[in-house]
Amino acid sequence: FEWVQVSLLTSMIFDAFVNNFENVSVFDGVYTCWFSMFIICDIVSATMQVYFA
Repeated sequence: FEWVQVSLLTSMIFDAFVNNFENVSVFDGVYTCWFSMFIICDIVSATMQVYFA
């Protein structure tokens, strides 16, 4: 699946991006929350492509 590779790549990039802000608690909380939403949306869109393609 292309979406699996894309989501793995994006999660690696965003994980590194979030880790740069882990010393700042406010940034860490915001980006962790946003990253969780991003993963959920990514999973939903990938699932919909599999079932409705």
